[in-house]
Amino acid sequence: TDLVTMRWWDDLWLNESFADFISHFCLSKIRESLRTVTIADPWSSFFRRKAWAYREDQLVTTHPIATDCANTEESETNFDGITYAKGASTLKQLLFLVGERNFSKAISTYFKRFEWSNASLNDFLTAISETISHLVDINEQPELDLKRWKSDWLQSAGLNEVVPDWSPTSDTINLNQTACLSTYPTLRYHKVKLALFDSDGSIYDVRKIIVSNQKVTAVAADFVSKRPSAVLVNFEDEAYLKPALDERSLGFFLGNLNKVSSDMTRVQIWHALWNMVRDAKLSALDFAATVARELPREKSIDLLQSLLQFSQGGLANFTPRDLSLPAYKKLFQVVVKSLLDDLNDKERVLALRDWLPGFAADEEAYVTLLEVLEERNENLNKVEFGKTTKWSMLLCIFRAKEISKETKLRLLEKLTAEDPSDLGVRKRRQCLAMIAEEPERERLWAKFSDTLRGESVNQIAAEMMGFNDAINIERNQKYYDQYFLAVIDVYNRVSREHANEFYSCLAPYNLQNIAEVQAKYSRLLAETPKKQVWLTRNIKTTLDDLERKKAAFECARTKTREVLN
Repeated sequence: TDLVTMRWWDDLWLNESFADFISHFCLSKIRESLRTVTIADPWSSFFRRKAWAYREDQLVTTHPIATDCANTEESETNFDGITYAKGASTLKQLLFLVGERNFSKAISTYFKRFEWSNASLNDFLTAISETISHLVDINEQPELDLKRWKSDWLQSAGLNEVVPDWSPTSDTINLNQTACLSTYPTLRYHKVKLALFDSDGSIYDVRKIIVSNQKVTAVAADFVSKRPSAVLVNFEDEAYLKPALDERSLGFFLGNLNKVSSDMTRVQIWHALWNMVRDAKLSALDFAATVARELPREKSIDLLQSLLQFSQGGLANFTPRDLSLPAYKKLFQVVVKSLLDDLNDKERVLALRDWLPGFAADEEAYVTLLEVLEERNENLNKVEFGKTTKWSMLLCIFRAKEISKETKLRLLEKLTAEDPSDLGVRKRRQCLAMIAEEPERERLWAKFSDTLRGESVNQIAAEMMGFNDAINIERNQKYYDQYFLAVIDVYNRVSREHANEFYSCLAPYNLQNIAEVQAKYSRLLAETPKKQVWLTRNIKTTLDDLERKKAAFECARTKTREVLN
């Protein structure tokens, strides 16, 4: 990306988005010819990375890809999922619109004209327009010109959702497009592939479609000869949009994911399900139940890790604690069984083992982890656990009520001796902060908001996380009140990195009354000085997350289809 560099931070994306996109594009071209190394599908990796953009593009803090930037400090807030993943996805869509040959020719012109110099957005678009005078819609809709593309995609913020509406007895599939944020209402043209699935999970028809920049795009459908069991928008991920599943497709995929043979297609379907969890359209408990059922037969290692990550995140962030415990228990059992069933599959064991502590949430699971660390579990001790996972196990054990403090401290000394690294130092401090009593807790709190003296931000953050662990919810209530009183002052006095850790690691943990917590953050936002750009951004993100969490909690309580036992 040093060959051509942007003139100013407004066009940061010209460097970062292009590097992100072209690295995956080049890997996709050479992947099949590699002889000495095997790499995963680059476009599958590219797609998973888009989750970063989807999240940030649905926050009130989102911004256009090409955004005005007054100074270097302001530019630092734009090194995010919009500049990287959304910008890269927009370039992939542009390639799909104009064709690979035209795109390559335009990029070659751009690089040759500005090599070892600076360029702007207009310079980039001029090179594109010289190669292709306009983009022709394959469905004979109005032309898509670069001026409109620039305005809709680069200078307008926000994400679009597209959900199909169809009936087996109809002759039309309606693609309904909405803006995910009402504050950014732009509807866009999207060139996508529409896949129709048979009852055996195979795809029997793929159509290239232009989704118009209107609320509804009607697609002719001939269901006389064959009626689909499910429909997937944006098959093979050529466009930047959030594809939702209609009720028929949702029901089919929840029960038949194992029938879908393509790894990439399963990745897309799982991500669509996860987006529905985040949008409170699907209970996190139903997602977890589907993962528990599909995990043992999922062959893709990359997807396996994504499913575990989503499940753990869904239970931790989108499920009330009183409802989540049976799901944690079930997934812990599923991971244990999968580990033992697949001991000879090293890649699968590596993918599974590090997630075992993430689903330990009751005394029985904590005792199992204790047996592993004490090398008393005949079965699980056949698995080689790394230092990071062992520390995660110990953190779980420190939450156990039925394991003595003496046993916890003995194991802590054992792991500390085995791991003198910075990781070991941080995890030791986290463990000790978890079980600290007054007045030690008061001393820790005072230290958290003070200028660091010979300690790294990472070390103090580890102590913050231990201090604010779930086991300390009740005795931290008084500190939560102090948190809201102190946070602005902390941002005024300490480094930004330290202040951001204070903000995130010590945030109120008890979310039984989300509305009350929202009110406190809203007051904090009103009191925050305009110069505190990072604190303002963090508070707005938190308020977005709390609203999403509140809706997801209600979904889990009222719309769960499948109960895990």
